[in-house]
Amino acid sequence: SEFVRGFLHFFWPYSSHLVFSGMADNINARHHRAELALIAMITHQFGAANLLLGSMYAEPLLFPNPHNSSLVFALGITLAVRVVQNYQMCCTTMTFFQPALPRWLVGGDVETRQKAPPGKTLQDVQAIVQLAGFCLAVAAYKGH
Repeated sequence: SEFVRGFLHFFWPYSSHLVFSGMADNINARHHRAELALIAMITHQFGAANLLLGSMYAEPLLFPNPHNSSLVFALGITLAVRVVQNYQMCCTTMTFFQPALPRWLVGGDVETRQKAPPGKTLQDVQAIVQLAGFCLAVAAYKGH
């Protein structure tokens, strides 16, 4: 999923919000060039980060390590970032992002999920899969 998001956001930052996610319409930015340019710039940077992250995941698969240390490292770093992201989105004690985010992007109920871009649900599912993958990689690393 990192490569798919990376290619979409890196090569087509405008289309990812105008066509695919509908985010430009949700924030009423479709006809405001300056807002779209700012969103596209940030989206392009996230696309580059997703491509790098996808490469980091692919490295242990392309160049296997008998000790799985690179896989444990890649999954551990990503899991730590995902935990902080999810904590910032759901808990009010860490208010760095919460005041700036619209209600439909922070909530997790059905109505907010329908209005939010598809990447929000994918990111939540991905956190669970990454936790399982990290646990399995650590178990393999320890030789259990």
